[in-house]
Amino acid sequence: MGVFNYLKHVDLVLENDDEDSNYFDILYSLTEMDFINHKDIHVRLWVGFCFQKLLAKLSSKTDHCDKEKLQLILEFLIDNMKGVKSSNESVYKYSVLFLERLSSAETLCACSSLPDEAVTNISCTLFYTAFQLIKVDRSLYRPAVSFPRARSAAVTSARDLYLTNAGLLQFSTYTWSCGVKLVIENNGISIFSSLLNILVRFVHQVLSLHDVTPVLDIIYVNIIKPSRKEKPFVAKFTSNLILASADILELPTQEFLQSCLVGKILPKDSLVSEGKLDLIGQLHKICPWLVATVWGQLRHILKERNSPDRPQTMMLLAKMFCKSQSNYISQHYSTWRVFLDSLLIGSETDNTLVVQFAKEFLSVQQNKCEQKQFIELCLVPLVNRGDENLVLDLMSAIVDLLQINTQLFTENTDLLEILVTVAREGNEFEQREAAMSSLGQLFSHFYQNLDDNSAPDLNKKVILPGPRTLVPVYKTKTTVCLQPPWPPYTCSYLQNEDNCLLTEERMKRLLSIWLSLESCHYDIIRDMMVSSYCLRCHMRSLMKLVVSAPRDDPRIEVLQYEVLEVLDRSKSSPSKLMEEFVTILAKNQSIRTAMETVVQVESNTTKQLISVSANVICTLKIINRAVAQMVELILFKILLFGIDVGSFTVLVLQVMKDIKEGGKISNHNPGKKELRLLYELLSWQPYLAFDENVVKFFLELLTVGDTDQITQTLKIISLLSKPPGKPLGEVYPGLTQEHLVPLLQRLAIIGTPKQAKYSIRCLTSHVKDKREHIFHPVLKDMHKVLSCRDEQYETVITAVGHWAVHLPTDLRLQQSFYKVIDTFIHTNIVKELLYSKVVPSEEPLTCTWYKDYEIPAHTRCVMAGIKTLANWMRARKNPTNVKIILTLVWLIQDNKENWKDTNMGDADQARVRLSAGCALLKICEVPALWTFFSTALLTKLVCLITDKVKQVRLGFARRLTRGLCKEPGLPNDLLAFFPLSELSPDRQVCQQMREMLRKAIVAKRLRYRRLVLIEQVAVSTDHLINSHAHLLVEHSVGAAVFLLGFHPLFFAIDSWFDLYQVQCALKQLLEELITAAPLRMDDKFYKDLFTAIHSSRNTLVPDDELANKKMWAACELGLSLLPNLQKGSGKVKTPEKFLLPVYFEPSSQTAWTDYIPTSLAKKLKSGKGGQRSATSPLEEVQPPSDMRVNVEDEESENEESEDEEKGVLQDSRHMDTNHRKLREGLT
Repeated sequence: MGVFNYLKHVDLVLENDDEDSNYFDILYSLTEMDFINHKDIHVRLWVGFCFQKLLAKLSSKTDHCDKEKLQLILEFLIDNMKGVKSSNESVYKYSVLFLERLSSAETLCACSSLPDEAVTNISCTLFYTAFQLIKVDRSLYRPAVSFPRARSAAVTSARDLYLTNAGLLQFSTYTWSCGVKLVIENNGISIFSSLLNILVRFVHQVLSLHDVTPVLDIIYVNIIKPSRKEKPFVAKFTSNLILASADILELPTQEFLQSCLVGKILPKDSLVSEGKLDLIGQLHKICPWLVATVWGQLRHILKERNSPDRPQTMMLLAKMFCKSQSNYISQHYSTWRVFLDSLLIGSETDNTLVVQFAKEFLSVQQNKCEQKQFIELCLVPLVNRGDENLVLDLMSAIVDLLQINTQLFTENTDLLEILVTVAREGNEFEQREAAMSSLGQLFSHFYQNLDDNSAPDLNKKVILPGPRTLVPVYKTKTTVCLQPPWPPYTCSYLQNEDNCLLTEERMKRLLSIWLSLESCHYDIIRDMMVSSYCLRCHMRSLMKLVVSAPRDDPRIEVLQYEVLEVLDRSKSSPSKLMEEFVTILAKNQSIRTAMETVVQVESNTTKQLISVSANVICTLKIINRAVAQMVELILFKILLFGIDVGSFTVLVLQVMKDIKEGGKISNHNPGKKELRLLYELLSWQPYLAFDENVVKFFLELLTVGDTDQITQTLKIISLLSKPPGKPLGEVYPGLTQEHLVPLLQRLAIIGTPKQAKYSIRCLTSHVKDKREHIFHPVLKDMHKVLSCRDEQYETVITAVGHWAVHLPTDLRLQQSFYKVIDTFIHTNIVKELLYSKVVPSEEPLTCTWYKDYEIPAHTRCVMAGIKTLANWMRARKNPTNVKIILTLVWLIQDNKENWKDTNMGDADQARVRLSAGCALLKICEVPALWTFFSTALLTKLVCLITDKVKQVRLGFARRLTRGLCKEPGLPNDLLAFFPLSELSPDRQVCQQMREMLRKAIVAKRLRYRRLVLIEQVAVSTDHLINSHAHLLVEHSVGAAVFLLGFHPLFFAIDSWFDLYQVQCALKQLLEELITAAPLRMDDKFYKDLFTAIHSSRNTLVPDDELANKKMWAACELGLSLLPNLQKGSGKVKTPEKFLLPVYFEPSSQTAWTDYIPTSLAKKLKSGKGGQRSATSPLEEVQPPSDMRVNVEDEESENEESEDEEKGVLQDSRHMDTNHRKLREGLT
């Protein structure tokens, strides 16, 4: 009980923190009472807490205490450090806290005020104890155990002590909190670090004022004397101690270290197991001369090839040497030369060391002679060792080195010659391929950084190379003699006279390097052509090397020709290699430059044209208009090679031969790529086909070719009548009448829909005489098929539409053709196909969308009929037939009542809706028909932009974008369709709609400039806008407000969600109009527009108050958005005369009234909202989770748009606004 009473007294003293308390005597009494060795762990833990607090208070009062007692206390503390025997002992938890307290409170440093004898005794005891702890327990080298479990145990034990002795001991809250906090703070701290911290503080604060010789003796003894298994830990501890306090201890002296590190080492001893190598590496950071001190002993290890220390010793010395300063390297190069000699003894473990050492050495060594000597001594012999990994690592190091050190690249060709030697004579295939790839990377980097030291403005100066250049090839007995056949080179030099000579010499040197390596490349390429088994991998490396050279270097043509020649000689899918070649070119250069590179080296031979040009065209998928400029570039280059009628004839015969043999280029579809090449050539020069053999070849293909070949051949024949070509009926009348016409008549009836399309186009363009004897039989056969609905029904429907487009210009035939075609349209298509309730035989699928190849036959016929109807109306341009547009209205509506008797599934209905919507857009492109277009129909057509099927929305938007970007294209009012997509719940689709809207606005605004600069419709843009206000894309804002008022997804003006959707739609349109392209209007135009609409009514249903209020609310939202939009550049003058859109008529109401509730207006402005209105059937407009989207749908639409006829007459004069008021005739 006396123990607890005394500890209670200590705890109260510490809690009161009285200044008069003698903490020194309390601490001294604790040392005498032997509490630390108490058998109860709780007592020892509590004593530890008391010691921590007392030591902290004692640190500021040691100057006035009893020196003898202080010495006894410090010796007692050091003696208790020995209690740390193992982490398994229960006292270990206390010892951790005890040591950490000693380290942080700096208590031992209080002995600096004691006499020298006492300081020497304490310091010797302290250092000896520390070394003993390091030697006894290896776990001290690792972080101390624990401490979540230790912390929990300590806290639990203290709590038990408090509960069991509540009547005897009131454990103070302050002491408890201090103890727990200390345990937590010391979680994860190592004993190793704690001991090192204690000793370093002791050295800096105590030994700096006293004699350090006894401590040096202890260090020396503990380095030399410990047993073998203990030395690594002692060396690690000692090196850290010396590094931290070398300036105080005046360590290490040369004699001391030499005796410590290498003295008394027997040959059987290992420096690795004794930790001496680690100690040397650590001490080298503060002793640059250390290697020279211990070199005599370490050199024997390096010469012993079987020594276990040799790999570690070499790695250590390489690291030490590479991290030294360059001046030190120069001073001790003779010493390191011996080290390099030892490396070349040859060992597999030295490979990475050699590469690392070479990279480090050459990066810091600036002496050219020593660089060259090192390359010859260390790197060159490695090439002949034959070790694959070594050579590959070496080349990687050389590439990195040369990219970092440009001076080595420009002034020392030895490293480059190593790569060339490996590329030609490497023992393994991977070595040769890696060497070629490395050369490509180097030259790419070399030419990119060629003018690093040059000024931005460069002049050109011609440097003529010598007539002959002797190039020694390394590791070969011959000297390659290269006589360049190419023109002189152009080089840059600085305008500054001081730097001109340096730059010129540098350029000469660089060109000589390229010349010397180029001669080797020719031999490498020819060697690779012999080895066909590794052709593909070699070609990849060659391609990388080719694209790394500059574009204006004439010699690159020779390399490219070699690559293409190897590609042509390859029998294993050369198109794949060509695809890789073009891909590599495209990554390193622009696409246009890549095309120039490929076409530049094509030869005049027919075979080369087929194998290269066809592959290039088809590999890059040059089939649509998006890359038409690249197609023109290729064809222009080909025509420059001298393709005339005779050469083209030979080309056609070769194509025919390849098709009959199964196609060497396109194995899966023989002849497809070759026919595509012919099509592109003839699109430029149609007269190339005016050879009887060529025409017979096309006729033969129409007879024996497959479906794709016949279609492609018909497209080619249709090109021949375009200027400067002529109709075949004039050039070859016999072949045309006897062979071509019967084939075309037959294909127009029994072919595929595409074949019928091009057959009719060929008939109308190539036949000029006796046309009535040709056309009428075809029409009769069509009538038979339409009446009985046989398997060719879809083909004939398609043919009728294209007959309507290509009506004969002969006045004698027009009236009869009009009558027949009109009968087909009204009877067979409108009444029997579109309005009849035909039930298909097959059961519809349950999906919501069909891919192109999944569409049922009946649905395909309906889609073909819709396209035929649109083509007929576009061709006739007769306003009396506009009422037939109403035929398409019910087809675009998603109304189950319209489809209940047709047994058509959801996917069929979606396909028909999309076709009908695209057909209506095609009709709107004709100004004469758009004038009579009903506003009611416009409100129904806009619903396709928010259709429940995602594919319908996107397909309709793509067709809308394509029509708006045409000339003159769709009216500007249809731009209002895109922002209404914000009413749809699909955010991804909305983002795509924004991109399409931006593209359409840019195309429309570019038309302003074309009308002013090219067609000279007006003097300036401002004059154009004032005189032709209907051309403004800004009027689409009024159309958007009108369509929002009648859109079925805008339910109520008292719903925050509905108003928010409308706000997003207007914001999307206004942002693109105001912030994006030039030629924009200022805010005044939009304010006047919204204000005018706010005081007007709609012209469709003027008395519909709900629709009017929706439009007025939309105007209020638009006015609130204007101040927050970022303004773009290029503002134009606002029109002098404001024009109210035709969708509105002025109202008698003039006073301004806010139709959006004030509370909702504030929420919309702040971005806070509520729920959608209760009347909103949002579930019905959610798009189905249909994952059947396929790029084939888009490709088919692009192909259809590509084949549309360009010659449709469109009169923009009918776009005048006054005429557009007549559109309400079909409401």
